Amino acid sequence: MEIRLANYSEKNEILDFIDKNWQEDHIFVRWPELFDDYHKNGDMLNYMIAVKQGKIYGICGFIYANHEREPDIWLALWKVIPSGVPSLGMDIVNTLKKTLNCNVLSCCGIKKEVKRLYEFLGFKTGTLKHFYRLNKRYEYKIASVSNAEMPDYIVSNDIELVLIHSENDFDNIVEYERDIFQEVAPWKDRSYVIKKYFYNLAYTYQLFAIKISRGIVDAILVIKIVEANNSKAMRIVDFLGDERVLRLCGKSLERLMEDNECEYIDFYEYGLPDSFLQDMGMKELDEADTNIIPNHFEPFEQRNIDIHFFTSQMEHFRMFKADGDQERPNCI
Repeated sequence: MEIRLANYSEKNEILDFIDKNWQEDHIFVRWPELFDDYHKNGDMLNYMIAVKQGKIYGICGFIYANHEREPDIWLALWKVIPSGVPSLGMDIVNTLKKTLNCNVLSCCGIKKEVKRLYEFLGFKTGTLKHFYRLNKRYEYKIASVSNAEMPDYIVSNDIELVLIHSENDFDNIVEYERDIFQEVAPWKDRSYVIKKYFYNLAYTYQLFAIKISRGIVDAILVIKIVEANNSKAMRIVDFLGDERVLRLCGKSLERLMEDNECEYIDFYEYGLPDSFLQDMGMKELDEADTNIIPNHFEPFEQRNIDIHFFTSQMEHFRMFKADGDQERPNCI
């Protein structure tokens, strides 16, 4: 069995493997350009494959968070079929780690029932926390609300949210080489942020620079507005920079939510202090909460969803809703 990086010329064979062994009519099969957008890398693909006598027995897609000599990597679609090699799945991942010289290896969006398997393989596992704030001015058609009480937020007039309109804007406004943007794991380099949020094939994102008293940019919020049932919701899908400034963002975010006529704002995250989210006026959606703040919009499902993950490193670890391929669309 040969385990190696895939050539771009093997794209159709990989898509056929996905269609037959992962999900029939998968979005990559229906929209091959999206597959390229996620995984094309010159004449190669960001896919590790296991091949024997011309037949693919296993695949593992991956996404670079950065392009350092020891890069941080997110695993994406990972699947093996019976091959006579019981350890093939892990053999592929181990080859990937060795070939790419990985620093941190993580995956956002694993099934709860396989968390123990990843722990057995030496990974750390967890579940993203889900915070939200309701807009009390609107009828709820996306959320299901039985308790609309929300905590107070810290009132501050020192915070300014500045919309970053373009790649050029980003370079002019944000000093992204500062340590405050880099001392996390996985670390997302500039090319990752620019490509994912300014040149996304499927979605429109809004990046807001967080400034204190019109000073230097200390952090960036990435927001996506979603629609269902003739209503809208605002989602924080990524966060970059100094988490301490979040404590003062409650008033600005509430105004942004109201200006966009959204039912609520929500935030899946791991690695940020709970107290900072609470100071923003956000409430954690835990098991005792009877409200429903949906996660699935393609198609829309009015139910609460947990997002589980694994990682090779917990130190300075952060994870958010858009990490890896969690924001991959299901509809063209």
